Amino acid sequence: MTLAEKLTEVGNNRPKLYKKGALDYSPQETVSGEAIGITDISPIEHNMTIKVSGIEDISTVKLYKQGKNLIKFPFVNSTYNINYKAGVEKTINDITFTVNDDGSVYVRGTATNNAFFNLCKRDLKTNYNIAIEGGENGTTNKTANLSVSKRTVYQQSNQLMYLYIPKGVTIDEVLYPQIEYGLSQTEYEPYIEQTVYDVSSSGIVEGVTSLYPNTTLYTDTQGAVIDCTYYQDGRKVKDNLTETIINLGGEI
Repeated sequence: MTLAEKLTEVGNNRPKLYKKGALDYSPQETVSGEAIGITDISPIEHNMTIKVSGIEDISTVKLYKQGKNLIKFPFVNSTYNINYKAGVEKTINDITFTVNDDGSVYVRGTATNNAFFNLCKRDLKTNYNIAIEGGENGTTNKTANLSVSKRTVYQQSNQLMYLYIPKGVTIDEVLYPQIEYGLSQTEYEPYIEQTVYDVSSSGIVEGVTSLYPNTTLYTDTQGAVIDCTYYQDGRKVKDNLTETIINLGGEI
């Protein structure tokens, strides 16, 4: 290999070397739970250390990884023979629902009766947040304790997720439905298809890479507990710590 070729190879590898070095200085965190929503993960893709426990025959468990938004898109519900892809348009009680290619729904009209637009059926675990981003002035409307809010639009019934426009309501908005694990609502993220991993007899799950900016982990087995160690985004850690100190009355 000539000197010029060697220098070119080194130059091409610099981003890889930089990323490896950056991870070496990133803080790490370990979280546990039946379902985990990680919102402070490093922007550099990396293998996470994951072990699943709590089940006698742990090798029968499947681990699922996906982004923050758990509403499957296209909207699929086999019970109601629903497969709503981008471009699908339905008019229900004079409310027209048009599915956009980013997972949002354009909703317009005045409801002559309660109008329901089914999205999906979802087996939800504890500690999840259901929200709609959209509404007047770009504000975010969400349900409280799964009750219907004054204006809109979204609720859960027997694990069936749907947009809901009450009778008499006039609406002309693009809405962004989202379900996420965790107790607090964060900004909307388009749906990312899930990846399924086998769990070994020791509980170790190999080859699970991070998803930025958010990674969600859960299993198909009730009672299975996930332990996950990952690299954090140092900037988010600093910002969160700063906000916590200020909220407690401290000074930075």
